[in-house]
Amino acid sequence: MNGWIEFRPQHIRLQGIIERYLLRRLTPLRKSYSARILPRSGPSLFIDLGRTSDVDRFQLNGLHETFYCMPVEAGVQIDQIIVEFTPGALRSFSSVPMPLLRSQLLPVYELFGTPQEWSSLATALIPHLPERRVLFLEEFLMAKLKEGQRTERLIYDIVHEMKQTNALHARAELERRSSYGIRTLERQFLDMTGMNRRSLLAVFRFERARDQLALLEKESAGQSLTGIALDAGYYDQAQFNRDMKRRTGLPPGRLRGEIPACDDC
Repeated sequence: MNGWIEFRPQHIRLQGIIERYLLRRLTPLRKSYSARILPRSGPSLFIDLGRTSDVDRFQLNGLHETFYCMPVEAGVQIDQIIVEFTPGALRSFSSVPMPLLRSQLLPVYELFGTPQEWSSLATALIPHLPERRVLFLEEFLMAKLKEGQRTERLIYDIVHEMKQTNALHARAELERRSSYGIRTLERQFLDMTGMNRRSLLAVFRFERARDQLALLEKESAGQSLTGIALDAGYYDQAQFNRDMKRRTGLPPGRLRGEIPACDDC
């Protein structure tokens, strides 16, 4: 994964909000270096400690459904952290409607915290090793958590169940579980996650296939692609191939669940 070190959230209150932390620190020798960042079902916070401006250091990437690249010049030290949130998790920190963040990159303090607080966090993170950085980050994020409302908790449950079952809930079931009508719940779902239920399920389907591809050996990948496609919920391998190419820029046989180098972005 191009030098990324992965950590899972430690604090129990953050385990349903943050999927994982990715950290890397290196100096590329190549003339150009970039990482292919794959689509996710939730937003991501990018922290680039190599930047001098706090506006560029802390940026929140809204929902994205196709890959993009992070280029870096040769000889420039990379010192980056990615915080991958679960779908709808930013509602725990900000009331900004998530559709406004779709496919956007903006300073995180426009959603929560102040520029001074994020600048102080950067000062605290820079001198430490990855394990300590995660602890500082969790302490900072815990202080920013706000109490969730009943409807928000219901949407969290719906998102979790969709991911586990790889299926949509029946409208009658949602109406039974909600104190509002189905249309109100659908609007709140879109407001909180940035996607409607069907679009979010499609990204979950992609993530499921991506994770299974990561388990394949390169020489046997072609033998199992059809099985992965059907298990993830695709109609057939042709649909699977089209979706993977659209979302990642690569066919499934080349992707294999990794985040490969991208020199032509």
